[in-house]
Amino acid sequence: MRLSLRLSFVVLLCLVLSTASNSVFAQIAIGKVHTLASVVSQSGAKVGTKMPDISWTDGGKTVKLSDVAKDKVVFINFWGTWCPPCRKEIPDIIEISKEEKDVIVIGIALERVKDRVKQVQDYAQKTGIPYMNVT
Repeated sequence: MRLSLRLSFVVLLCLVLSTASNSVFAQIAIGKVHTLASVVSQSGAKVGTKMPDISWTDGGKTVKLSDVAKDKVVFINFWGTWCPPCRKEIPDIIEISKEEKDVIVIGIALERVKDRVKQVQDYAQKTGIPYMNVT
């Protein structure tokens, strides 16, 4: 049940991020709790719509989400080492990354320091984060 609820939230977050404009997101997100159906109807998205492809650089090479996550469920976690609720959820996300073989976990670290890559690498090593992080 916990995993199902977490994955439902991730699907909802990905749907909102991939299909809603900033103004629609603001209408949906502020002070209300919405079901997936209400977010879909307000954003104009259709269930099954693909998320836009994102990319990042890894050792000078551009990596695309579509290449990494082919035929997988994608769990994108926006987090920061400075964020207590984010740090609290890390053990559960680690568990998902280890137990769910059809789920690709990608952390997007929103750091506030100059050397954010080192900050995230140090934190990931200290806490045993096995999944990929982008900052």
